[in-house]
Amino acid sequence: MTAIPDFTTVDFEPQSATGAAPSEPVWETPESIPVKPVYTADDIAGLDFLETRPGLAPYLRGPYP
Repeated sequence: MTAIPDFTTVDFEPQSATGAAPSEPVWETPESIPVKPVYTADDIAGLDFLETRPGLAPYLRGPYP
């Protein structure tokens, strides 16, 4: 018996990330945070903190680079 499982026997059906509406509903974490099954670039559009760097003002990612 090996420690590495044989993934060639797993029935895997890839999901499309084309931005089409997924058939699975949004689910919630125990902290009541909604999680979509597929995220696209449209979901992060307009988030201003993505352009910040650690160690630079306004220190949204902490004071250390």
